[in-house]
Amino acid sequence: MLQTVIASAVLAAVHTVEKDSSGSFSSIQGCVDAANEGDTCKVGTGVWKEEVVSSKGITIEGSGPEQTKFDGTETVPDNWKLWKGDIYVQELPPSLHFDTQELFVDNTFITEARWPNAKLEDMLNVTKAWNTVARGTVYGRIFDPELNKTGIDWNGAIATMNLDKRVLSFTRTVVNYSASTNTFNYQIPLQGEKNRTEGQYVGSRYFLSGILAALDAPGEWYLDTNEWKLYIWTPDSKPPGSRVSMKMRDLCFLGTQKSGPLSVASASFFGCTFTMQNCTGCSATDLVLTYPSYTRRIEFSEIPSGPMPNITMMHGNGNTISKISLKYSNHGGILVIGSNNTIEDALVVSTDWLGTLDFPPIQIGFGPSNCGKGIDDSPTNEIAPFIKDLKHCGHWLGGTPDKLTAVMGTNNVIRHVTVTEFGNSGIVTSQLSCEVSYAHVSMGGMIGCDHAGIHADNLPTPCMYKAGSSNCTKSFHHNVVHDCREKCMRGDDASLNITMHNNIVYNCGTPNRDPLCGQAAAGVILKGDYHLLYDITIFNVSTERSQGEFVPFTSKGPPPPACGRPTTPPCVPQNIHSTFFNIASKEIDTKGGPPLNQTASFTGAILEIQLPEMELEDPENGNFAPKSTSPMYMKGISHGAVKSKNVGAIQPDEPSWKAGCISFPEC
Repeated sequence: MLQTVIASAVLAAVHTVEKDSSGSFSSIQGCVDAANEGDTCKVGTGVWKEEVVSSKGITIEGSGPEQTKFDGTETVPDNWKLWKGDIYVQELPPSLHFDTQELFVDNTFITEARWPNAKLEDMLNVTKAWNTVARGTVYGRIFDPELNKTGIDWNGAIATMNLDKRVLSFTRTVVNYSASTNTFNYQIPLQGEKNRTEGQYVGSRYFLSGILAALDAPGEWYLDTNEWKLYIWTPDSKPPGSRVSMKMRDLCFLGTQKSGPLSVASASFFGCTFTMQNCTGCSATDLVLTYPSYTRRIEFSEIPSGPMPNITMMHGNGNTISKISLKYSNHGGILVIGSNNTIEDALVVSTDWLGTLDFPPIQIGFGPSNCGKGIDDSPTNEIAPFIKDLKHCGHWLGGTPDKLTAVMGTNNVIRHVTVTEFGNSGIVTSQLSCEVSYAHVSMGGMIGCDHAGIHADNLPTPCMYKAGSSNCTKSFHHNVVHDCREKCMRGDDASLNITMHNNIVYNCGTPNRDPLCGQAAAGVILKGDYHLLYDITIFNVSTERSQGEFVPFTSKGPPPPACGRPTTPPCVPQNIHSTFFNIASKEIDTKGGPPLNQTASFTGAILEIQLPEMELEDPENGNFAPKSTSPMYMKGISHGAVKSKNVGAIQPDEPSWKAGCISFPEC
């Protein structure tokens, strides 16, 4: 055995890849094809326009993100002709006959022709980038009195819609557009939506894109795939020249493990990303991703359903993503499928421009799943009809029940991440066991409604039936969550076994709350039962339609995931087995249930105070410790193994801590 180990170590080799052919190889794929298990392809300085595919247990290591650059784009030749006004056109050469979804001028994203017009900096500004429907909108038909003012025939355009409760977004082709009635139709049904009254659609939002007539502003483009003509109005209205590049590759690295672990490190990705599948012990580290993924249509929820968009993904068990920066993805950020995986030291900025819960910046604990077969350990058959009605257990990863088997991950860790500027919920976990710690989450829910900065989701898992089970325990600690348009932290319907401690939560529902959202702001909202919350500081939650700063439901409700229906058990009181103490909050709202001091869930003091009375040292500059004159100071209550001295998140005998990523200037 010893001889075998030594021989394997000796055989591992490092191959160099250089653009000038001075290395062992001049292409990364050439190195991968020739490499043996355990080898390293050391990639030199340069821009590498390849789609590298590997099933070997090798390492692809760049020379640093500034030196080694994977690029998913190709330059459009300077064959432009002035079409009209400041719009230029050219017929693309056959090598560029690709239905691209992203175009860049001087390596900066410009938008596909759309209404309303929006630039990169507007993508998460809901009042600029989205229109508002009017009363008269019904299921299957949009009414907007502004439509005919555009002077455009919108038939055949793409409608991107964030409707009703505005949790999910959908894309459909516009049909039956009428300028005289200011309406258009779209195909129904919409997954998870149903026919509602006119009034319930007031506040819904949408935008239109995908036709040449919409190209009417600088920084827009349109591709006619019938004639392969590309139209562009550059941001500076100058001739495009050789400044234009188009996305040609969604993935610059696709790894599928068949033997040893894969690794990609020390490189940047522009206009493309990586996906690693069926991995055990794989890693992605020291990476910078810019414009990694984009989808024009949400095809998986269309009729008929289409493919899932490519995304930055790690699939498997015991894998690590670390020291990674990801910016500007119109759908998801980082997706992890499987168990015992870690995301650490990550910066995720400007994601989910579509404003849908399907595409959070970071998502763990979900996976393709046939819920009817994947969850087989519920204590009663009475809920089976509800389970079998569900098409998936992992948001957009559900696919079709007849083709997928359950893959839901446990014991995953998200640590030291900064997540900011996103359209719906931020860090989204399933109900399965996980840890979210030292995360800094801000500027969330910029498009959709009824979301949270850190969100334990309510899609069915075995945790909803097994209180106390080890694969259900979730720990959210030492996080800072603020400036989210609605809820900052949430354990949703049927949540069980969440421990929250040493979290700082503020500015929830303020200052950027969308007045058209019907849901309410909250600091920490917690449904279900068997939770433990302590040492939490909450302040400055919007009072407009607010659910409260601290909202532990004690009214009747789930678990289980469905209750009070003919085929499901009755609803039960929530949080009767939960424990809360040392929480500094202005108000407590139990949502119609008994007050905490009348239930078994209340075991310690919760100070009902506002920020001024908290007397924190310097909250504007990140010092949330209470002053010695604060009513929170040295008034903590010990409970079991927890020996807190202060009320709130900051304890005098705990080492100072900072939430967020570590390795990037924005941390």
